[in-house]
Amino acid sequence: KGITACHSNAIRVEEANEAVFSKLEELMTDQEFLKEVVGATNRVSRQHQETALKQLKSIEEEVKQLEQRRSKIFEAYECSILTSDEFIERKKQINQELSRVQKQKKEAESMLQEDGEVTYEYVRSIMEHFHCILDEDMDREQRKQLLHMLISKITMNDKRELDSIQIVLTAAMAQFF
Repeated sequence: KGITACHSNAIRVEEANEAVFSKLEELMTDQEFLKEVVGATNRVSRQHQETALKQLKSIEEEVKQLEQRRSKIFEAYECSILTSDEFIERKKQINQELSRVQKQKKEAESMLQEDGEVTYEYVRSIMEHFHCILDEDMDREQRKQLLHMLISKITMNDKRELDSIQIVLTAAMAQFF
């Protein structure tokens, strides 16, 4: 029984590596695929821009309201409606809220500056550079790390042959290429 009853689901490393690198080579030269990647990336970028813009408008409105509240407590203090202690406490609360909102505003503004559209030429240049990296003689450990970063899932068919490979290329990974 044992080995004769149960077959291993493992595949050869060389086979998987070859399949992954051939798939990468295929993707890097497929202009339609690159255009789709650019389009999808730019759609996501536009959505982030729109979200950040909405947040910024909301935050600016909140800043106006807090400024009005601060102005009103100054008036109330000047008219002796509020005691000195009440004025100091309310002013402190409003200032804390303002600093929190200002921090959110800076984050939203930085999101607006960071997210820009990606050009086809930029993606193509990254892929060409990646192609050069694949062609270079990398040591085994570097290739292994690269594969672990790129592969999210490998599926096999019934004959225990490589069926499909899901590859993930993030913006952080693109910086290395």
